[in-house]
Amino acid sequence: MVTLQEVKTLIMKKLLILSFVISTLVACERKYIEPFPKSPTVTKVSFSQDLQPLFNADCISCHSNGGYAPDLTTGASYNELLIGAPVNCNSYSSYINTLAPATSLLYIKLLPSPACDDMMPTGGSQWSPAKVQMVLDWIEQGTLNN
Repeated sequence: MVTLQEVKTLIMKKLLILSFVISTLVACERKYIEPFPKSPTVTKVSFSQDLQPLFNADCISCHSNGGYAPDLTTGASYNELLIGAPVNCNSYSSYINTLAPATSLLYIKLLPSPACDDMMPTGGSQWSPAKVQMVLDWIEQGTLNN
């Protein structure tokens, strides 16, 4: 037979456990957890507003009509990059590879140690990583003529 004291002790234990559970539930803060980390925002690159000014400043002294291919002058550069075929780099059939943007000759030639010939711009200062990234972003965004 259970004594009254044992019943009181059992009830007190259950009340203590119940109060602990309730206080835990009340004290918990619900936080929203991102399912995946947010990727850095990539700025939309405009060929005419972002890339062509770079070509005009650093490239057209050599890459113009009658100069080295591709012709990067305003009005010719977009078609030259998309339809033109590299002359000196036999392993590349085009300047742009939209299926694997990081293998595009246009991008590779801007890197410090390109796989084909010299880094561009020749004789000029190396482009900043931000400028080179802008070229890659433009290719990844679908090489729009915008």
